[in-house]
Amino acid sequence: MKIFITISCLIFLLSFSKKSNKEKNYSRGTGIFSLKENSGDSKLGFKIWRTAKNKNGEYYFWSDVPIGSGSGTLSKTSMSGLLDGDRLVIAAGSYSTLASSSLIGITWVSATSRVTLTGTSTITNCTRTTLSTLTYSGQSGIAIQYVGHNEGGGLDHVSFINVAGDCINSDQTRATYNGTTASLSLYLMTFDSLTLSGSGYLHRLNFGAPASGQGFSDSLVYTRIKIDQTTTNGEEIRGICYRIKFDQSQVTYVGTPPSSGDVGILTVYGNGTVSNVKQTGSRGYIARFYCSQLIGTARDFFFFNNFKVGGVSYGCVSPRNDPADYGTYVEGNSNFYIWNNGIYNSHDGGYISTFCVLGAHATATLHMHNNYEFDVTSAGLIQNDSGTGSTGIDSSNNKRASSNAGYFDGTTFKPILNSIIYNAGVTKSWMVADGGHDQVNNNWNATRDIGPYAYMAASPGCNLPDCSKGRRNAKGKN
Repeated sequence: MKIFITISCLIFLLSFSKKSNKEKNYSRGTGIFSLKENSGDSKLGFKIWRTAKNKNGEYYFWSDVPIGSGSGTLSKTSMSGLLDGDRLVIAAGSYSTLASSSLIGITWVSATSRVTLTGTSTITNCTRTTLSTLTYSGQSGIAIQYVGHNEGGGLDHVSFINVAGDCINSDQTRATYNGTTASLSLYLMTFDSLTLSGSGYLHRLNFGAPASGQGFSDSLVYTRIKIDQTTTNGEEIRGICYRIKFDQSQVTYVGTPPSSGDVGILTVYGNGTVSNVKQTGSRGYIARFYCSQLIGTARDFFFFNNFKVGGVSYGCVSPRNDPADYGTYVEGNSNFYIWNNGIYNSHDGGYISTFCVLGAHATATLHMHNNYEFDVTSAGLIQNDSGTGSTGIDSSNNKRASSNAGYFDGTTFKPILNSIIYNAGVTKSWMVADGGHDQVNNNWNATRDIGPYAYMAASPGCNLPDCSKGRRNAKGKN
């Protein structure tokens, strides 16, 4: 009988290895399973295996593992019962806390409707682990706390509502950086499609300075972020991070910001790219960067296609480069590239609102082209606080005036045909690819306009991305 069963099993497995035109083979763990193309769901064992096709036409599959009962706490602290690529599907309801540690390639995702968390989620030493389609509401402290070394993964379609503390915090672990990625707090992570309303910091990184050598993060991406009514002084991301990217985002504030401070939406010790960001009514710069780079990971500072309107203090961008921030693994970087940005209707709330406030830049050159400021309390486009005069400044094709009248529409912010900013920009070779990052060209009519918006006769809409589109459901569809 045993021999018969063994032979039957072998025949069964061999039959699965023969592919037809409508079947594919996938390796999963130690087994081989044949799943029909576009079959959607296939029950194998005690799990539901789901199939899909990626953008390259390749098939992949994963299992959905149910977790949670609708209330209480959520916890998964090992890969027991899981394989890389699985999803922990959370039952609808409201939970207090979530604990995720030592997971590899796992996605926490809400089931049929959005899951709410009212306490802190702690993510510890995870690799390629993502929190998706969750809502954090009413936390008195931190909503999501990263502990130890976390690499890959991040957040996807997560909302924060009335969070009194930080929405994301990774300042608890301040490991000493030794030149390896394992000694970073966060590495290669993406925070995509997040919405914040009436909440605190988007992400509080290490509050220290690079000279401490502790709490470094590298290669973090924030994209499609929408922030309404912050409880901070306008600062949303602060800390040490190299090769950061922040784009396609909107920050809106109505009323008077609750406190002062010489800050930006991003106050960062490091380098990277800030692009396609619209700031309305908030305090502070869009970006205030104390620029430096990790030795062996060269990266300049890029700032393009950003727009500030109705601000109450400070300008649009403030880069600097200070040797006091360097250390064993940190050195100065060479350039600040700032082009096709604008600031409009922003006035003094205790300090002039100059477009660019330039700090010390002993090892850097400022390249600033195609920017404008209109109706701004300012003495010029550049407030040079470096004490070095015009040394290290390459600036051209920038415009300023006391009013936008005759230059661009005050509602759509589009240039007026044949105004002084229409077709008045210059093109530089480094404007094409931005060091490998995304670029939104501002040359719809063959020649660049000045500012972040381009004249488009056939379309009255703005060319800055809309980050306010609907959230995806648990199946990844809008």
